[in-house]
Amino acid sequence: NRTLSALKRVWNFGLDRDILDATPFTRIKPPTKETPRDRVLSADEIATFWNGLPGTNMSEGSRLALKLLLATAQRRSEVVLATWSEFDLEENVWSIPPERSKNGIANRIPLSPLSLGLLSQIKALSGDSDYLFPSPRGNRKPIGPVALSHAVKNNIATWGLAGFTSHDLRRSAASSMAQLGITRLVTEKILNHKDRGVAGIYDRYGYDN
Repeated sequence: NRTLSALKRVWNFGLDRDILDATPFTRIKPPTKETPRDRVLSADEIATFWNGLPGTNMSEGSRLALKLLLATAQRRSEVVLATWSEFDLEENVWSIPPERSKNGIANRIPLSPLSLGLLSQIKALSGDSDYLFPSPRGNRKPIGPVALSHAVKNNIATWGLAGFTSHDLRRSAASSMAQLGITRLVTEKILNHKDRGVAGIYDRYGYDN
């Protein structure tokens, strides 16, 4: 399905620029049905994940990135590609610009004491890089989002958590918020999901508190 999607984009790029006259993919449907993942880590599994990180075979940067992903409930790419310029550590806010968010909407994330503690560790590790998680090949570029997927996949046996991927941390954070009694509206704000209802058009309150 991903290959078909990529090929369609390549051919459409050519069509839009009059490089090609037609695309062979017009009537080709995705070859397989997709089932959305629904894996949610329980409180005990989250503790196993968190406390087991020191014993994993991955870089300290990857460990901290995974912790920040869970602590902020942001998308994997938004975490690993984050720059220090997005953080106001006096106001304790992380502002993700629209060009970096999946839905093109800026997101303002108030930072918890846990997140602030992680950022302190991340800063000590990242040094003078503009990025929170600079690539080990040079601090002018960040690590890639796929690096976290590989880090988790390669350490599944260490945790003993079946069917667990880095994508599941965001879903687990959202589910944990619901369990704690956080309203869905506030959770949706944190996750930066687009509100397509009438209220979403007129309600511009940030819900920082």
